[in-house]
Amino acid sequence: MTFLWFSPDPLGREPLSTVLLDRHGRLLGARLASDGQWRFAPADSLPEKYVAALLAYEDKRFRWHPGIDPIAVSRAIFQNIRAGKIVSGGSTISMQLARISVRYKNRGLKHKIAEAWLALSIELKYSKKSILRHYASVAPFGGNINGLHAASWRYFGHPPELLSWAEAALLAVLPNSPANIHPEKNVGQLQQKRDRLLRKLHRMGKISSTDLELALTEPLPQGRYTFPDLAPHFLEQARKEGKTGFIHSTLDADVQQIVLQMAENQRLNVSPTFVHNLAVIIRETETGNIIAYMGNAHPQSKVPGCHNDMAASMRSPGSMLKPLLFASALDEGLIHPQSLLPDIPSWWGSYSPRNFDNSFSGAVEAQTALQRSLNIPFAWLLKEYGIEKFINQIHAMGFSGFKKSAEHYGISLILGGAEVNLLELTKIYARLARQALHGDGSFPLSHEACRLTAEALTGLNRPETVVTSFDAEVKLPLAWKTGTSFGQRDAWAVGFNPHYVIGIWVGNADGSGRPGLTGASAAGPLLFDLAFALMRNQDFFPPASLLPHRYQICQLSGYSPGPDCPTISVVGTPAGSKVKTCSFHQLITTDTTSHWRISEGCRPPFPTKRQTWFVLPPVMSYYYQIANSAYRPLPPLFPGCNSSPYQIMDFAYPPANASIFLPRDFSGNMHPTVFVLIHQQADLSVHWHLDGNYIGTTTGPEHRMPILADAGEHVVTVVDESGQRLSRKVFFLNPKPGRH
Repeated sequence: MTFLWFSPDPLGREPLSTVLLDRHGRLLGARLASDGQWRFAPADSLPEKYVAALLAYEDKRFRWHPGIDPIAVSRAIFQNIRAGKIVSGGSTISMQLARISVRYKNRGLKHKIAEAWLALSIELKYSKKSILRHYASVAPFGGNINGLHAASWRYFGHPPELLSWAEAALLAVLPNSPANIHPEKNVGQLQQKRDRLLRKLHRMGKISSTDLELALTEPLPQGRYTFPDLAPHFLEQARKEGKTGFIHSTLDADVQQIVLQMAENQRLNVSPTFVHNLAVIIRETETGNIIAYMGNAHPQSKVPGCHNDMAASMRSPGSMLKPLLFASALDEGLIHPQSLLPDIPSWWGSYSPRNFDNSFSGAVEAQTALQRSLNIPFAWLLKEYGIEKFINQIHAMGFSGFKKSAEHYGISLILGGAEVNLLELTKIYARLARQALHGDGSFPLSHEACRLTAEALTGLNRPETVVTSFDAEVKLPLAWKTGTSFGQRDAWAVGFNPHYVIGIWVGNADGSGRPGLTGASAAGPLLFDLAFALMRNQDFFPPASLLPHRYQICQLSGYSPGPDCPTISVVGTPAGSKVKTCSFHQLITTDTTSHWRISEGCRPPFPTKRQTWFVLPPVMSYYYQIANSAYRPLPPLFPGCNSSPYQIMDFAYPPANASIFLPRDFSGNMHPTVFVLIHQQADLSVHWHLDGNYIGTTTGPEHRMPILADAGEHVVTVVDESGQRLSRKVFFLNPKPGRH
């Protein structure tokens, strides 16, 4: 007996298929085992119908024999002697399991003895339940189909748990001669064997007369079913990682089906523009678990780049990091959602970001900048927050990229100058959503900052393509953001609420851009299709007005009220956060009609009054009043009042101490650089000087002066009619070889 216990174990050596199951145990897809066979891992349990049919057909004394059935062996010997040839082997299920596992090429007497020996060893080491499980996982069912699970799916299109009596009986008899009798060969003989077993089960009292009658009329399967393949990129990644057997995922087959259908419809919508690839990730907000994973179009579709898993591919995120900077700046006390940010022509070295529509607002509320996804205000916000500090912050959030220095990324970091993938992006947004809901101690953003960010993101208008697609009365609580990378190579959309996070990427796997490819037009419609399917009439985050921490802000500027702020609002804010004091409201002296401004020490021949005035810097003021007709720039100084503490003109280009390559045409001729000055008083002329020499006069409010100078350091000085003076130092550089 000891020898039997320590004999080689033949079980568990067979390579297994990789089988993907959803959260409810439903089959999502499978891949062949390394030997080209369909062979699923042993199941935890077997359906009672199959066990009853198997034991009735193969081994009715299985429950008590030690691996060899003396009665069956004796009967087989008698039958073989009487027939003059081998017509019965007397094999038990344990002996068949030994034979399948060892795979002897010959079936002589010594091999039968070896099988019996191994059967005894198996019986000593394993329980009867385990032996049945192993046999059911490796038994041959025709072709390259091995095991009950694979056979049930291939022949009937459903798991063994749903087998009927007729199906269970068929699978019980199939391994007896799978090469010669199966659903595609000698079907008549197969049905006779199945029906004999069904009648035997009836005689044994296992099935009723009604069940027998129904089972006998049930047709045999016609051919083979194809395994479902609902998450091919997810499954392929698991296979590449060496995973075999059953993979119990958090995916949901029902949601996966919805995603595949809607995503394919959207892919077909964008394919005429030569955009071919699309990825979708849906997570549960509360757990972060992935419930739907579409890495791309199905690999069998022959769509260009369809084999690439774009959900896991690193791509430029466009504007998708802006909400994270917004929330970080709220926590830092740099802004409140209503705080004004600059939206003016701006330069950081040679880098000059532009808004998507090439417009300027002068000054814009931070939450409006987020909702409109304006680039320039967020470039200023990143500069104030700190690039290196923000890199450390997004690492703490859970991003694995961003491994280069702050100098490498520069201001472009917030506008898509680094790379992320959809898997990580949806994971971080899920954490932000959880923090907005009830707080998550491991996330480096406060509950209040995330709540304010989520509320700001609900203010976005839906893409025009979906506004009329659904009933306007349907409640759709969704915070969402789109993004478009430089060169229109990547279109993104992420939406979330307390229940789900939906992330979408659209583009081309080869990185090629396409005109018109934007997050709003390519990814936004699919986001709302999926949101209406999953999120309609769900609850949203409690309003930010209910936040316990209250704070006063200047209503017009969004910063802490200064002594001259005329109107104050009380708002929710992160605990301990206090934004800087408003510097835009100033107390000035004017005449009683507010037409003239009176400087300190000036004595006009008329009554004056003191009043609060909303004063923006000259460049901000110029663009702000274009977009805001109610804005009143500073009144002009009364003639004779020649001094003023306020700067009423400023250079819009170039930035201070800029290094500028001298522009040349293809013939090598040098062209002037155009300097731009903004003056708040449109009727005043400005006189220009280069290195102290007068070069011309312009009228405004936007003054442009072409300046031609040799390489080197130069100073440009402007003087307006009131005597105000402003200078800017620049460095002209000769162009690099081949630049012109």
